[in-house]
Amino acid sequence: MRRNNQTNWPLKKLKTIAEIVSGSTPKTSNKDYWNGNILWVTPKDLSKLRGKYIEETEKKITEAGYQSCSTTLVPAGSVLLSSRAPIGHLAIAKKELCTNQGFKTFLPKPELDSGYLYYALKYYMQEIKNIGRGAIFAEISKSMIENFEIPVPESYEDQIRIATLLSHVEAQIAARKESLKLLDELVKSAFLKMFGDPVKNEKGWEKQPLTTVCILQSGGTPSKANPNFWDGNLPWFSPKDLKKSDLWDSIDHINENVPAQTNIRLLPKDTVVIVVRGMILAHTFPVSVLRIKATINQDMKALMPQVELHSQFLAECLRSQSKFVLQQVSEAAHGTKRLDSEGLHKIGIILPPSKLQNKFAALVEKVEAIKSQYQQSLSELENLYASLSQRAFRGELDLSQSTYLTQHVQAVVAGKEISKKLREFQNSGIDLSNLSLFSENVAGSASKMLRESLNKILNDSPINTTQQISKLIQFHFKNNFDFDDLSYALNNYDSELLQDVTSYHQIRQALMELLEQEPEKLRQRFDIASKKIVLAPKR
Repeated sequence: MRRNNQTNWPLKKLKTIAEIVSGSTPKTSNKDYWNGNILWVTPKDLSKLRGKYIEETEKKITEAGYQSCSTTLVPAGSVLLSSRAPIGHLAIAKKELCTNQGFKTFLPKPELDSGYLYYALKYYMQEIKNIGRGAIFAEISKSMIENFEIPVPESYEDQIRIATLLSHVEAQIAARKESLKLLDELVKSAFLKMFGDPVKNEKGWEKQPLTTVCILQSGGTPSKANPNFWDGNLPWFSPKDLKKSDLWDSIDHINENVPAQTNIRLLPKDTVVIVVRGMILAHTFPVSVLRIKATINQDMKALMPQVELHSQFLAECLRSQSKFVLQQVSEAAHGTKRLDSEGLHKIGIILPPSKLQNKFAALVEKVEAIKSQYQQSLSELENLYASLSQRAFRGELDLSQSTYLTQHVQAVVAGKEISKKLREFQNSGIDLSNLSLFSENVAGSASKMLRESLNKILNDSPINTTQQISKLIQFHFKNNFDFDDLSYALNNYDSELLQDVTSYHQIRQALMELLEQEPEKLRQRFDIASKKIVLAPKR
């Protein structure tokens, strides 16, 4: 596949930089071929993979099984790409292994680093998926992938630097995701410790049907025939929005006057909402809490308590019995999954004292505050990863800053330390009297590590700042300019390369380097009229 070369590096077809082999499957009916010692990879193995290395497989084949088919043993360091059902799973072999027919495996030649190839394939994955062909499901043939081109730095060291940088940021992203998962588990564990399993009700709380303790308010959809109904900023939630426990905004919005003009009710903040219709109920029971006034569609129900029920407690009470709730899901004539009135009535809600509910809510509030910080950090890291990947494969990173590429190991360690602290607290028995300790020791140190590691990345980002600012000066300024003029230009210049170059330190450092460069690219002098030092590009 030919592409426009956006870098100074040569574009190379994959077949020129790696040997590409396919896999195969021994006959499943022959028991002598299976349960051996040879690792045999399927796309399912990669779908469960955490990280980029694979060293274990669900199934293994014998030497006889290997000899019976056309699969190929590949060495450690080979890069695996699932080429069908689905296209796009990637991994690096940590041990010698073979694959089924759903793979194209790359054996890098000596001049190609396997880590660089892994991240290059990951960066160009959408283009790779687009070349897939097939009537039933898309598949990439060997001839298709071997002619796919990627830019390759001629310096092997530069390839390693790029792979190392992206690997470090990727590790921090994984650490943030693990911390978020641990925080969710902390809330679940705290609920079960305080209240027990609502289905079994081992602690003997008063228990009533959901339909008894709550009025279930239906939602609706404004008429599409009236465009005015869809011109507004009032949140209108549907099942696709319920991917988070707290809802602050929706994908779709309606006019603020819709509740007054239709039977769609405006719901107060802190209302618990659930999905009662949709195919998602085949495997998941979505429960969320509205954090703003909002409306919902007809596939959801809003729970309006008629007894003392804290929204955080009610939401977790429902989540903790998701397995039981899904057993009550029925199927409509047209195949849609639904929770009908009978199913909703079978869901039981335990009723512990409000004081205990409030203690649980206090824990959730602290955890959610930390999750918010982690989520923001995760979003920034994911944006950073995307930006660095783009710059890396466009040749826009200053790879001479090799120290940058090793500085972030400490940040990765910090992310792992956060997860360790969370596990320690979770295993401590979750004594609610430790909330202040949790907030100060775990949350405080975690937040500090988050800020320090993220700031280090953002402030030290290996853009060739001096080179980019020099280009901007040559393009933007014909005559004299001062520091404020340059700062304004940087903040308003339409360039992804310069969007992070706004700090005083970065600009000052770049200007100092330009003033000292030979041949001279920038001059400074004292301007009598303005009574300040000005700069001018040397042309």
